[in-house]
Amino acid sequence: MTRALEIHIPVPEAISETSVRIAEARAKEAAVMALQQAGDLTIREAAAELNLSYEEYLQLLDQKELPVSSFEQDPAVLDELRQRL
Repeated sequence: MTRALEIHIPVPEAISETSVRIAEARAKEAAVMALQQAGDLTIREAAAELNLSYEEYLQLLDQKELPVSSFEQDPAVLDELRQRL
């Protein structure tokens, strides 16, 4: 079963439909990236939700200067892995 994430923000009538659609798209993008960064969505799931390819989603993360994964990295473990390679 899936749930929907809904965000309601009242905006003045004077705001154009174009501006509202842009804001909605950016909000969706931010929510999907937050869920992916938290480990609740895979990269493939996040990409699909945003109608992007896997590679396009990775490029989006790079543009936003976000890591592919937000897990804790132990520098000592990374050094050991580098030495093995």
